[in-house]
Amino acid sequence: MISLQKYKAWFSGKKEIDEQSAEAEVIGVFEAIDRSQFSACQKDALAAYYLDTMKQADHVKRLKLEKMKDAPEQMLSSWMAHNAYQKHLQRVQQDDHTKFMMSGLTVIMSGTLCIYFIYAVCSQKFLLNFSLDALIGSIAFAFLIINIRKKLQIAKRYSSGRELILLEGISFLICALLKMVIPSMFDLSVVILFIAYITEKKKLEKMIAVSIH
Repeated sequence: MISLQKYKAWFSGKKEIDEQSAEAEVIGVFEAIDRSQFSACQKDALAAYYLDTMKQADHVKRLKLEKMKDAPEQMLSSWMAHNAYQKHLQRVQQDDHTKFMMSGLTVIMSGTLCIYFIYAVCSQKFLLNFSLDALIGSIAFAFLIINIRKKLQIAKRYSSGRELILLEGISFLICALLKMVIPSMFDLSVVILFIAYITEKKKLEKMIAVSIH
């Protein structure tokens, strides 16, 4: 087994592959991809393309891996012209988009529960009682942190992620302030978080489109 855990920052495939006889070759290619100036999603697609091509008996001849040592960036760029690479790139982008959407929706639900709990503590108006509300709030907070991190990791594959952090922080601040001022029957937390989610999703879609040009 060859461990690819080292490249998890940009590689979303299996972290271990059963290609022990070609370990030096695989690690050499992944190191070249890791050192390249391409975006994380492009590196991911290049790695997937390479591993897929390895299944073919003439992969050394087809990919001309002997050139990888002399001109790795040029070699990797030549792979990008292949239709198979483009298919892998589209799959990577679709997976990132889907994961971002799922994490975004989870952030809305868990974030809303966290805001409700904060309001309950401040107003001393608990839905059940403090212990149960605190348990639900703690679980919601854990889900919130985990999924915000997932969203940020995906965004960083296409940009710095600063816009997402700023928008996320502003939306939660507005929600918390409104929750303290406006009566619960006019609660707007879900609406604000959903608007922020839609905005972030559109920004990600633009970043995905820009990243490949």
